[in-house]
Amino acid sequence: MAEYSSEPSKIALSYAIDVITESATLDDKNITLLLNICGDLTVPALSIIDSGGIKKVSSSCGRSFFEVIGSSTNTYTCLIDEVYCNCLSFQNNVILNRKNFLCKHILAVYVSNAIGKTTEVIESYEFVIEHLKSLCNI
Repeated sequence: MAEYSSEPSKIALSYAIDVITESATLDDKNITLLLNICGDLTVPALSIIDSGGIKKVSSSCGRSFFEVIGSSTNTYTCLIDEVYCNCLSFQNNVILNRKNFLCKHILAVYVSNAIGKTTEVIESYEFVIEHLKSLCNI
């Protein structure tokens, strides 16, 4: 089986997010751009944004993560710099099978940030570190 190369898709998505950030809107042109790059992940990601299910949790030291409420009402943790989500789709389709380069939760975070729809909260350094440690089972 040939290995999936995600690099062109990552570059295209980076371009699309830059375009969306510059326009600060999700017009038909930008949605079509996302659909062409991310396919079936686009509509569910936009639904997450529409439901207001994205929160950036930061500490005063600058560490942060995103909490995303998925379509099943489960809350997932996304790390954007590392491109990680603790959902099953990310585990199966990104890490194990390399079918995709991201999941709908990460796409929702990227787009939500680009159009200014992400809620931001400040938590203690200890809270953020403990949450991040819990992702690693430390």
